[in-house]
Amino acid sequence: MRGRDHLNNKKFLAECLTILKEKCEGGNKAAILKALHQCFLMNAPVPRWLSRAFVQAYEAAARFEIRSWDEAFGPAQEKGAHLAARKEYAELRLPIALRVALRAPDEKLQPDFFDKIGRELGIGKNKANDTYYKFGGKQLAEALKPLVPFLRDRLNSGKI
Repeated sequence: MRGRDHLNNKKFLAECLTILKEKCEGGNKAAILKALHQCFLMNAPVPRWLSRAFVQAYEAAARFEIRSWDEAFGPAQEKGAHLAARKEYAELRLPIALRVALRAPDEKLQPDFFDKIGRELGIGKNKANDTYYKFGGKQLAEALKPLVPFLRDRLNSGKI
């Protein structure tokens, strides 16, 4: 059984889609693809608001109202993003989020905690801290919370 199967899928998806709907209504075109991605990951039906938003964006291209998919759905990366650095942060996000989620209940998120994570992963404490606070590690750690008992069990049994 995959780890994602242990999440309360409906609640998690509903929360994600609520946030992404607000972003979409606020003009964030990339939220359309992110919301579709979440529906596909969870094998869930696409809500009506999302299908309408997608069709409107797609048909703008079909009617030659826009020149590129970036205009319809937003760029894959924001302008000026350093892809190599972003890729490194993306690769570090899960190991850091796991260490945060699995820390001892009394262990606080203080600078020395990120120094410890950095040493374990062979990176500096600032990179560990930035990955957690600036590049999605905190959100991922929150999403992993329902999985902590399952993950601890797997770790203790040597299956991870």
